[in-house]
Amino acid sequence: MEKFKPAISDEHLRVMGDIMVSYSILGKIVEFYTWKLLDQNLRTCEIITAELAFGKLRILAMNLYRERYGEDEDFVKLKDLFSDIQKFEEKRNQIVHSIWMAAEGDDIIQCLKTTSKKSGLAYQEEFFSVNDLANFAEVIQIRCHDVQDFFVRKLKKDTNVSPQD
Repeated sequence: MEKFKPAISDEHLRVMGDIMVSYSILGKIVEFYTWKLLDQNLRTCEIITAELAFGKLRILAMNLYRERYGEDEDFVKLKDLFSDIQKFEEKRNQIVHSIWMAAEGDDIIQCLKTTSKKSGLAYQEEFFSVNDLANFAEVIQIRCHDVQDFFVRKLKKDTNVSPQD
């Protein structure tokens, strides 16, 4: 049986998969910390966050953090981390929701996205090498570590603080 074969290399596909998996892990890290901030049983936390898009989950986490800790110095760090993640989300969405075609040589592929917003029909075109995509996957993985490290340090601070009278 014949099947459709994308006109891009297996290596491009592998790296795109790495981006998707890394981004999913990043989302789950933020979701786990949101559950901790909600301070409810697991099932209730899952009900609250299950249908949230990642952008809405970040807003929820930021608001819960602000409610619990105020706008302390860590809030500024969290805001910066989440700002980076928002940029990643835009790039990830471009990668996921675009059509991919072969381009110049074996290493370069073309990404074409069509949108229709208030300003009318628009086309976004970008070219990526395997290294471009691999670098993006690595940046997401580094940010996964940074976000997880931030949350772990904040949780440790919480457990080391004596209850106030």
